[in-house]
Amino acid sequence: MIHEKDEYLHEYKRNKDWKESIDINFVDKKNNTFGSVEINYYYTKQKTEFICLLIVNDKIYKHKTETNIVQYKGKKIANKTFEYKINKPMENFDLKFSNESLQAKLKIFGLCPVHLFPTNIGDNSDQSVILQDITLWNQYEQRCRITGDITIKNGEDKGLTKKIECFGQREHSWGRRLTDRMNCQSRLSIQFRDMAMIVNYFEIDGHTISSGVITRKRGNIPIQCSNLESISISKDNMNPISTEFSYKDAQNDVDLIVSKTLHTIPIQLSKNMRNTHKKFKNFSEFTIIGINKKGIGMEYLYTPIEKLENME
Repeated sequence: MIHEKDEYLHEYKRNKDWKESIDINFVDKKNNTFGSVEINYYYTKQKTEFICLLIVNDKIYKHKTETNIVQYKGKKIANKTFEYKINKPMENFDLKFSNESLQAKLKIFGLCPVHLFPTNIGDNSDQSVILQDITLWNQYEQRCRITGDITIKNGEDKGLTKKIECFGQREHSWGRRLTDRMNCQSRLSIQFRDMAMIVNYFEIDGHTISSGVITRKRGNIPIQCSNLESISISKDNMNPISTEFSYKDAQNDVDLIVSKTLHTIPIQLSKNMRNTHKKFKNFSEFTIIGINKKGIGMEYLYTPIEKLENME
């Protein structure tokens, strides 16, 4: 169960993998605007990382800053570039961002009940110590309505303002990330007209771990298991152009989600991982094949290069 206090920072458990994050993503296809914002707390480094990725009229705007760890001041996390304010836990938030390229002022309203993720071990996995480790990684999600405006401050689109009104997703997570043991990680965040879907898929220490939720105003249906079925990649630069994920929910409905990438943004990895893995954020269109239900959203992919090559 989520309490109001969980909207704020949590007690730090001493471990090099411990991180606390707030992630917000949204897609306003009508206005050709896509957004992803991250606030990451690295307690062992005593650093706070702010990352903003916006795509406006097919142009990518990126900004990343790292400062000494920023604690909540009342109900606000802020530095000179970002501001995230909790007006009312689980109901009302402000998000502001400004740099030399653009300015964004957004209102975030909780639409659906918050969902706290349990963690599921795949059917073929034994109940090993990995279960104890992964349950230290807490995560909750909420479907939101996002409104506001984004203004371009320089370049050929200088002065352009986009009025945003769309669905989005808010995620808050904290705990050990098992970074050194993670071989594959995927996350789908999909908005439909009347619901949202989150699908998480991990491969850790040879175990398949998955979770997810179908969320509506009237309540949440957990996704019990999911599987990464395929990733289609471009021949020239190995960027993903589509993915397929199967899933089974708590009502025993089984289906397949197929994505078509609209924008793909490669994410740089540490030097020791660049020759073995690829990492992307994609803004994509999605179809649930069995019921022909279409949505739009974001997918995060961290995948071994060997797996990508085998899926061609």
